[in-house]
Amino acid sequence: MYLVVDRPAGQSRSRAEDAGRLPYCVIRQPGTVASLSLDRLGRVLAVVFAETDATLGGRIYRGWTDQEWWVARDAKGADILADPETGAPMRGVHGLGRPPVVRLHSTELLELTDERAAPWAMGIAAACLDLFNRHSEARSIERDQTVSTLAIPVVDQQEADRIRETGLTIGASNAVLYNPAGGSSPAYFAPPDGPLKLYYEAIAATVREIYELANLEFVGGSEASGVALAFHFQSANRTLSLFASALELMEMELGRLACEWMGEEPGDDLRVAYPKSFDVEDLSARLREDLDALSLSLGATAERLIRSRSARRVLGDAATAEDYEQIDAELLAGADPYKDRIEAEANPPAGAGTGEPAGKQDEEEEEQEEQEEQEEQEEQEEQA
Repeated sequence: MYLVVDRPAGQSRSRAEDAGRLPYCVIRQPGTVASLSLDRLGRVLAVVFAETDATLGGRIYRGWTDQEWWVARDAKGADILADPETGAPMRGVHGLGRPPVVRLHSTELLELTDERAAPWAMGIAAACLDLFNRHSEARSIERDQTVSTLAIPVVDQQEADRIRETGLTIGASNAVLYNPAGGSSPAYFAPPDGPLKLYYEAIAATVREIYELANLEFVGGSEASGVALAFHFQSANRTLSLFASALELMEMELGRLACEWMGEEPGDDLRVAYPKSFDVEDLSARLREDLDALSLSLGATAERLIRSRSARRVLGDAATAEDYEQIDAELLAGADPYKDRIEAEANPPAGAGTGEPAGKQDEEEEEQEEQEEQEEQEEQEEQA
């Protein structure tokens, strides 16, 4: 699709009016593109969209170049329309240096100069059309050959003519005459079911092909293991990651165009981040792996990191970044059994090394401080 970052026309007379003329984004489908010009790197040089506007009289064409915009009756911009309110020609200079148009593709371009990328669902759509045709052909066989044909014995041609004279229509959909003189008996007979079986086999193969193209697993009678599911979703994960990258680039371009419309520099604060991983994980299996790793005696650091990873797997979004920092701090404190002893030696309590209990020395210091404060207060009163 095409995303156009536009801004209301006109000049602002105040900051309030300028704030009301903020850029906006509109979407245009590929079918509305009347003309597109690209450079050798795939950048848009000029684009024209076909639109329907009842106010302007039906079919119109809106175009952008690197400097100008216009609205006309024709795709070349020769017959410029007039504004219904002001009567002024609907054309002007935007001054962006490029058309304010961003292209978004669901898959990567084969060539940078291609106007459109091949849709990822093109193969699925073709397979679905093939599936529809196969079902239609199989139904035709079922409808034409479901009713068995009645075989009526006749002795000679005269009897066959007499049966026809009674009004019986002879044909594959009605009855077939035969002479029983050869020893055969009257019976119903049906065509072979081989062609219909071939169609149903082809239909089943087409359904499997559709599931494979869609990166889905055809669910059968058995349940796949977690490893098989993880391997199966790798292709889907890669496809979603590529599309997420395309969305990031698209939104960054939209942000830059919006800044250019407002005369602002995008700077380094313009950031867009999409999820890149969509793997399906078996939580119980991952936790069992962590428990097995803890039993290997890999060291205090490795065990601390494994426990931290397990906590994030279990809690997920239920815990905040501050919670995880607290968890890591607790794990770090518990990982060193001598941590408390080292801190105690580095910061000895009051009275350590004096031979006196720490509590007694603290009491003496408090009494001395109180006496000093009392003497200072008495001195201040004498001076007063």
